[in-house]
Amino acid sequence: MGRSPGDVNHLPAMTRADSPSTSRRRSAWIASVLCGLCTVGQAQVWALAGPGEPAPAETAGVWIERLQSAATSQSYEGTLVFSAGSVVSSSRVAHYAHDGQAWEQIEALDGRAARSYRYNDSVVSFWPDKRVVTVGQRDETWAGPLRTVPHERLQAHYDVRLVGTDLVAGRRVQVLLLSPRDEWRYTRRLWVDAASGLMLRADVLGPRGEVLESSSFSAIEIGVRPQAETVRAAMRRTSGWQVLAMPSVPVRLQSEGWSLGAGLPPGFQLTGCVRKPVVVPATEPRVASEPGAAAAVPGATSGLQAGPAGGAARTERPAADTLHAVFSDGLTRVSMFIEPQPAGRPAQTIATRLGATHTLVQPLGEQWRLVLMGEVPVSTLRRFAAALERR
Repeated sequence: MGRSPGDVNHLPAMTRADSPSTSRRRSAWIASVLCGLCTVGQAQVWALAGPGEPAPAETAGVWIERLQSAATSQSYEGTLVFSAGSVVSSSRVAHYAHDGQAWEQIEALDGRAARSYRYNDSVVSFWPDKRVVTVGQRDETWAGPLRTVPHERLQAHYDVRLVGTDLVAGRRVQVLLLSPRDEWRYTRRLWVDAASGLMLRADVLGPRGEVLESSSFSAIEIGVRPQAETVRAAMRRTSGWQVLAMPSVPVRLQSEGWSLGAGLPPGFQLTGCVRKPVVVPATEPRVASEPGAAAAVPGATSGLQAGPAGGAARTERPAADTLHAVFSDGLTRVSMFIEPQPAGRPAQTIATRLGATHTLVQPLGEQWRLVLMGEVPVSTLRRFAAALERR
């Protein structure tokens, strides 16, 4: 479920091994884990109990409240598997909670073998293929979409009901089905651990009930002893790495010269907007970024210096900033990136899809381009694009 299409702790333009949509999608999946809401599932359709009659609102609401609480209060370790079309990724994940503090670590088991660590809102990510460490702050833009949303708000746009029980990673779970009340969003199916309230699996379903993408814990141990010092020590181990400190700057969309007119899909509200730079390493030639690459850089300073984690300071050459705004209906998120039009590239409209995530790129005059991403139908993104205006 709502991995916000965006890319905390993803490298800037220097990491182009993946396509923009694939790279962002994988980073968004990691971001959802770092936010403490494990929206997880599996690639196949499992046999469920028949939907029957809708459960009373308060019954489904209790399970939503349980998973909201468990996401921040439980300590666990496990292996998380994500599947969308032909893309399959897995990561080793750990989340520790104690006395209101939170520590997390996630290690990709394939691809670029990136590692990310979080202590409360401080995030440090290691990219071994480039020997680069990014240091930044988790902001409210990336808060888990179900973290605090009232059940009544969900019910305004989704029919929330219990549809049976199942097993995930050998644990008994309650299955919830969240069916949209209009054509602007997808159906979600969630598997919630009966004992702890943690979400262990999540599917995004298409209009015919087909699984568009899925993620799941293939193995998990809940109630583990917090390993806080292990996470803190790993965050400090930056000797010999290039360290980039990249804090994002909260801004208002209107103050940056943009506004949203009528026509937004119903229920979606602006949850946050930040300004970030596109940066290019001083040791590499300047090249145009991939669509949305700017949005992957959690920073907005004119000269990027070594962060608090230590390591050798390296000054980067800044380019123009990008704006990243996030919209949510309480469950589903849409990311909007407004960034400079890359020099030497034709201005054209492009729509792509990976799993449930659609990406829409289109020019905004001669200077700017708009990149929209979300686990929504492409028609929803087009409505966002039509509502954006330059002030």
